[in-house]
Amino acid sequence: MPAERIDARSWAAFLEGFAAQHHGWLITVEQCDHRVIIGEEPLLDVRLDDGSIEISAGRDDRDRVGHRVEGVTDLFVDRVGADAISALRIVTASGETVLRFRITISPELVDGLV
Repeated sequence: MPAERIDARSWAAFLEGFAAQHHGWLITVEQCDHRVIIGEEPLLDVRLDDGSIEISAGRDDRDRVGHRVEGVTDLFVDRVGADAISALRIVTASGETVLRFRITISPELVDGLV
């Protein structure tokens, strides 16, 4: 899978678009040691907050789960084809947090289904 590095100046805008395009998609979030932080939950939001990246998931605000990644040094997306993203990799000095989708598919193919 080709990985694309996201320029740090574009993180906020990229994450805003990413979250909007993939809202409701089932995700799993793992730490570099393969410890599952969020498992098979619908994506609610991913955003930049003062140098950290916050991920939230759940069916609604009542069952929301979240994870905050502090000290982000790099951000990558793993792509399948031209427009399908299989994972978002958030790099810190102490390791990597990976947000993976349950299914990798072009967002245009699921438009209106989620």
